[in-house]
Amino acid sequence: MSEVGAWSQAGPACRTSRAGFWWAAVPATSWPTSAEAVAEIHTNFCEPYGDRRQELVLIGMAMNEAELRAGFDRCLLTDEELLLGPEGWSRFPDSFPSWASEPAAPS
Repeated sequence: MSEVGAWSQAGPACRTSRAGFWWAAVPATSWPTSAEAVAEIHTNFCEPYGDRRQELVLIGMAMNEAELRAGFDRCLLTDEELLLGPEGWSRFPDSFPSWASEPAAPS
């Protein structure tokens, strides 16, 4: 719940990596000090998870939007899974490689 992941794919070439940390997981003492920067950080906050979210960008030609949306919708948590919260989600299988060898979030 603290790390941002990046998934970049072009055709069959796919790469996943750690892309940093959610501001919600970083102590406020490690945040930028300018009021403008803090205001920008807060534009993406939504309780109860702060700035944690998913963003998808698809670039292509003649893509079937309805088919793509239906496929992505099938990946969403069910209402029952959503109610499990972060503790329950941590027990789900994770097919991505570990980022454990990369630096941890500031504390």
